[in-house]
Amino acid sequence: VEVFAFSSAEEALTQSSGDSYDLCLLDYCLDGVNGVMLGAMIRALNPGARMLLMSEVLSPHVERQAVEHGFQAVIPKPTSREQLEQLLAQ
Repeated sequence: VEVFAFSSAEEALTQSSGDSYDLCLLDYCLDGVNGVMLGAMIRALNPGARMLLMSEVLSPHVERQAVEHGFQAVIPKPTSREQLEQLLAQ
């Protein structure tokens, strides 16, 4: 497994343009754009990527947006390592 971490949505987009990812784990609260919008932009560059969204602030609106943009799961923060590993294994 190779993991990449980015400090901003802009950096993630810049790096995503030439790479292909199997899975993206995105936080909802980001500077510039939210994680759902970032996921949609990454998906346009990498249609096969699976998307997971994490957020401390979960609402039906955020969850609906995530589903509409193809996210496989919305994960509450904080979450345990075991829960995260279980989702990643799926």
